[in-house]
Amino acid sequence: MWKLAICDDEATIRSQLSTLLLKAGKELGEEFEIQTFSSGESLLTAFPREMDLLLLDIEMGNPDGIETAHRIREFAPELCIIFITGYTQYALKSYSVRAFGFLPKPVSYTTLRNEISLALEQLKRKAAHTIMIKDRTDGVTHQVDVRNIQYFEVRDHDILAMTGRKTFYHRGTLNSLETELAPYGFFRCHAAFLVNQRFIASIGQDLVLSDGTHIPISRAKRKEFLTRLSDYIGDTL
Repeated sequence: MWKLAICDDEATIRSQLSTLLLKAGKELGEEFEIQTFSSGESLLTAFPREMDLLLLDIEMGNPDGIETAHRIREFAPELCIIFITGYTQYALKSYSVRAFGFLPKPVSYTTLRNEISLALEQLKRKAAHTIMIKDRTDGVTHQVDVRNIQYFEVRDHDILAMTGRKTFYHRGTLNSLETELAPYGFFRCHAAFLVNQRFIASIGQDLVLSDGTHIPISRAKRKEFLTRLSDYIGDTL
């Protein structure tokens, strides 16, 4: 089941979009669970713990859709966002928050269905890659979504996989992980570190992740790392 949310300040639009989404889901052979919100503030206050896709109106009160999306990106950097608006000049702004797509009002069923179909294809591709890693504490092997791994670190001959909540260790080499995970935004910034780009908050002398963790960048790898990071960000915009 896919978890979707609609945020629009017009009740009639929320109802219409819910109906169209359920129709599209049936036609696409997918099951949708839909939540609706009447403002950006209500969405941010009661943000669902799990959400796959958000249909977000741009022309709302404070905060508007663009500001709401910027705030969402602070804690949900990979959420699939599709903007809805009656004013096409907002389309360019939607890319500043890495929106997946843009639906003009009035929203037609065909346009919505096609956009949802494309979004689900991308979500399925992103969710397809997992890696088998072992829980360091109990020795149990788990299948872990690579999007949840912040970074890998070589420490005392172990390769640690850090998720923020748990520490796992992986049997293998950092070189093989670097090759396997390059398509998923993992970059080698140091001989002992392989970092997931989606968790990087800032770059200075070190990398700083969204939870405040500092990751070193070696002098030898800094130029290549920054180039690859720039290319990756460009590809996701």
